[in-house]
Amino acid sequence: MSVEKATQAVCDFSRKVLNKPCQLVSVKKKNQNWLAEIEVVEEDQYMIKRGRDETVALYEVELNETFGVISYNRMGLRLRGAVA
Repeated sequence: MSVEKATQAVCDFSRKVLNKPCQLVSVKKKNQNWLAEIEVVEEDQYMIKRGRDETVALYEVELNETFGVISYNRMGLRLRGAVA
């Protein structure tokens, strides 16, 4: 099983496409593909100016059997420290 390869592909995707590092929440095999969930800190200048907590986005990323990203979707937003 190549959980490590899937993890690396998702983290590389986050840095290249979203321009942000990620925190891996989960990764699992789904049929021939891989499904991962990551959290990414979204910097919002409006929130920063007002001294608010950072916003964290949850993304779902799907990889094919060769670890190429075939889709991604932002599943939601929450304030850092808020219960998910």
